[in-house]
Amino acid sequence: MSTVNNLGAPVPGVQGPKPTDKAQNRPADDKPAGADFASELQKAVAQPVNTEAAAQGLNSLINTNLETEAAKQQALQLQQKLGAQDLGIVNQRASMLLSLFNSKS
Repeated sequence: MSTVNNLGAPVPGVQGPKPTDKAQNRPADDKPAGADFASELQKAVAQPVNTEAAAQGLNSLINTNLETEAAKQQALQLQQKLGAQDLGIVNQRASMLLSLFNSKS
């Protein structure tokens, strides 16, 4: 289908929009949405599973997750330790200030 100009004459070399399947709102000659994905999924399911590779991949994910959790745990422990040190410093300063005021009286 070619496009026509405002005088109604066809414009050579310019293609108009493809006719659409109004029920699906897609070009009439195209596959349904997701058809490629569905066919690829069927191919993947039909292939034999390499259990060794799957186990290695799963172990890698687990190890990565454990390493991440260990790092989070270390960060939390450090944060708690620093918080306790901060409280000690604050208490020490407060007692030093009190001793200064008490010694002048």
